[in-house]
Amino acid sequence: MSVIITTMVITVTFIFLDRGAGGGPSKKLVGLGRGRPPHRSVPRSSSSSPSNPPDPGGLRVGSLRLPAGALGRVRLSELPNYLLLLLKKPSEWERAALPDVREVAPLLSRRLNFKLLKPAGGREGEARLLSEGAWRAAGKWVKGCSCSPDLGYPCYERWAELFDVRSCFSFSPKVHYLTVPVAPTKGADVKYPWFFTRAYHFARGAVLGVSPPREFFRLVKPYSGPGWANAMEAGLRALNLTYSFGNNQYSVEIVEQLLAALLYILVNVEVGVYTSNHTMCDLYGLTVSSLALGRAWRPLARAAWEVRESLVYELRKQLDGWDYEGSTAYHLLVLEGALATLYAAKELDESYFERVWPEVKGPLSEASELLASVTLPDSSFPLIGDNGSDRALVLESLEFDYTSTITALALARKLGLLKSFPKLEGPAKEEAARALSSLGGTYPEERALRTSDKPWLHSYNDGELLVTLACAPTSKGAPPGHHHDDKGSFTVWRKGWVVLDPGTFTYTGMKEVKDLMRSSYFHDVLRGCCTFPDTFDASCNCTCKFYGYMKVEVFPGWRREVYVKKDRVVIKDVVDFKGSMSLVLPSRPEQEGDYLELPNARIKVPGAYEVTEAFYSPSYGVIKKGYLVRVRDVGPGEATTEVVF
Repeated sequence: MSVIITTMVITVTFIFLDRGAGGGPSKKLVGLGRGRPPHRSVPRSSSSSPSNPPDPGGLRVGSLRLPAGALGRVRLSELPNYLLLLLKKPSEWERAALPDVREVAPLLSRRLNFKLLKPAGGREGEARLLSEGAWRAAGKWVKGCSCSPDLGYPCYERWAELFDVRSCFSFSPKVHYLTVPVAPTKGADVKYPWFFTRAYHFARGAVLGVSPPREFFRLVKPYSGPGWANAMEAGLRALNLTYSFGNNQYSVEIVEQLLAALLYILVNVEVGVYTSNHTMCDLYGLTVSSLALGRAWRPLARAAWEVRESLVYELRKQLDGWDYEGSTAYHLLVLEGALATLYAAKELDESYFERVWPEVKGPLSEASELLASVTLPDSSFPLIGDNGSDRALVLESLEFDYTSTITALALARKLGLLKSFPKLEGPAKEEAARALSSLGGTYPEERALRTSDKPWLHSYNDGELLVTLACAPTSKGAPPGHHHDDKGSFTVWRKGWVVLDPGTFTYTGMKEVKDLMRSSYFHDVLRGCCTFPDTFDASCNCTCKFYGYMKVEVFPGWRREVYVKKDRVVIKDVVDFKGSMSLVLPSRPEQEGDYLELPNARIKVPGAYEVTEAFYSPSYGVIKKGYLVRVRDVGPGEATTEVVF
């Protein structure tokens, strides 16, 4: 659902007061193009600094007071024609007729001179591959290609033309954004072209000190093609291009993209029944593009100032230490985007940063520590909940999958949120050092043992062993689309996965597979909470509360306690009913007495079982053969599962 935002000289107002069911005020993101809700302007100090301009009184459109802001400092004749659109009523600013930004981009680009990153090098040959446009061939962002039998270079080259390497469908870069076919044919997945149009390789190029081919800008012309299918895509691209600015020869093209993104997001901000990670990425892109362009022409920075409260409010709602969609992958996306936005703000407009930072520092610190507590030595993490393909900013080598925490950890360290890093090894440690160097930081000491006792996810991680226990019911107000029936589930990693979460695989096509991987049948939980125990049910949401470290009551009648010992992990279930449970394993177990033998552990289950072939998804779009151990007749009473090393 797209919502029109009313603006006045790049003035955006998202916040208003709404009387909720309890009678108290609650903040909401809204578009002002419809409904005319009661309006409350964003508070301003008496300071008259350019970063926080005084309100000269403003104008009224209907019942809304629209601050005029910088009108007194700029002659209307000096405004480019398309910016005059921002002075008109919402009905005159049509979504289908967003203005051409090419005429003013050269003028603004000549007035911009900043760098957020400095070259820090990379692995041998990577800079050449990226500069030649073959960066995808060296990466893991797409694994497997049905259109190329050797999974080789030609397939990735076609992907550069907005090609979905799995369905072999080509997305046209010339289709107007309002008619982009997100799911044009069965099995086609627009997320693969999005990996390219989000410009991750431009931020990585800034770290390497090289420029990707100019061809990119032909494929993401403003308002056309899959890269403009929604405001999230414009926001993520703006974030990565801002971080690449000053490190390549594309200053005019980047300014054109940032200005187009700013206007596009104002009109198409993603707010509906729910706000989600899409809304956050919209705000990230709007804030960074506004502050970056504001260094060339101050009124353009006003958009960021006007949505300041919305950014703070949504961050505290969606990332209050843990992503409110109950997903580690979306926790990384929202956290990484927040850190990237705040670090950019600190460099681009320190007065803005100083206003926002005190209000979000606490939640971001907790969220960063939680991410560090589940980071494995290769920089990956357990996929709990949906594992979408999204990243906000990519500073590490594109050889890493999207499940890498390196960029988020580096930004958290640079912003002073992490005193130490989790234990990283090999290429992950090298890339983390490069990412920090590109941000002007140094690699900190490592602290191997990290634990989390947050009321969403408990973990134990000493660099050799990672154990997690999940208890993150979908939060009130969060979209249910990423929900899994996984409350009370555990994962175990010991130099390789022993018991894992199945992931999601894909959001397009194969609905039966997707729902099965989200169901309790594919998670190591006792079935009984949900009405349909072996089928995913988006409305199923156990109460789930921790009552001690690694101790959880999933719902009345089932308690689970996890104990990490020197040579084993013990999972004790106390249940009031007779149920069953499943374990997802990455390899076929061999039976040895009472134990199931795996290459890196032995598992003793609490009753009769059967082993069947299954599957799991270690990253978006990738599916691997796995095995499902179904344990029958668990309870009533106490049941113990042991993972022995």
